[in-house]
Amino acid sequence: MELNQKPMSTHPITHDGQSGHDATHSHPAPVEPKATLPTWLIVAFGITLVAGAVLILGRAHFAENSLYDSMTTCDAFVKPDIGERGESGKFESVRPNGLGDGYALIRIRKERESIASLVALCDRDDPIAGRRLFRKALDTGNKSAKIVALHCANYLAHSQTTPAPRADIGVLESEDFDRLLAKLDSTKEIDADVRKAALRAMSDLVIITNSAAVTAFTADSKAETRYTVVTDAVREATMKTLDADAKESGDVEKETRDKRRDIKIVLHSDTLNGKPVLLIRWSTPGLALAWWKENVKEGAKWDNALQRFVFP
Repeated sequence: MELNQKPMSTHPITHDGQSGHDATHSHPAPVEPKATLPTWLIVAFGITLVAGAVLILGRAHFAENSLYDSMTTCDAFVKPDIGERGESGKFESVRPNGLGDGYALIRIRKERESIASLVALCDRDDPIAGRRLFRKALDTGNKSAKIVALHCANYLAHSQTTPAPRADIGVLESEDFDRLLAKLDSTKEIDADVRKAALRAMSDLVIITNSAAVTAFTADSKAETRYTVVTDAVREATMKTLDADAKESGDVEKETRDKRRDIKIVLHSDTLNGKPVLLIRWSTPGLALAWWKENVKEGAKWDNALQRFVFP
């Protein structure tokens, strides 16, 4: 018997049983080769990124070094005399002490634009960079660098209240206040202008929160508190430094009334974060240092949040 068998089709069978070449799954889809970047291009890109980062950091470092050079060459000094209203109501020339607002006003003979940029750096642009310059100047700088750095202290602490108080917290730390305090000591800092600048900065950064002292002063601003008493030991230590602290640079144009050898401490009432506090001022750097050694007690410390040294 003859069997009429048809040869088996070599065409694939589709899902409906039909054979043909048009089946959608008859052949695996071709695999597209993945695009790859040449190794040299990847390396070049990485080098470009690194070079860009180095360039940015280098520019910042160069800018800091440039500002520091300006601090050392700006020829800064403390103005020796100021105009002050006398008892007659007329302004007269005075050699001031640390009790007045005109004490330790600095003058700069050179690099004024750069020093203005430094103040802006400390105040708002990059306070951390400003703090590095502050520390470098007080640790290793010359007279001009130290004076300018001390002038910037309240900008770094954001303690200034005009034209408007700053909402953000400053960047000074306890070690920075210690640097400032060391500049009051005539045995460690030989330049009187630097010590005067340090006293002005210190007066901006010390507050008294002691409730008894605040209450007593509020009731009677002439009342004596333990913070305003000049003890015999403090007076004796201050007397030894009066001549050194009275030294000045710069010319006094005319005869002036001299307050540089007064030994006085005064308080002022103020508020900080809505709470009453007392501000304190000392007439000379030597008096401030002697008072400090006698009055700094356990509990008195630098407060990072307040950016002040607090006497509780």
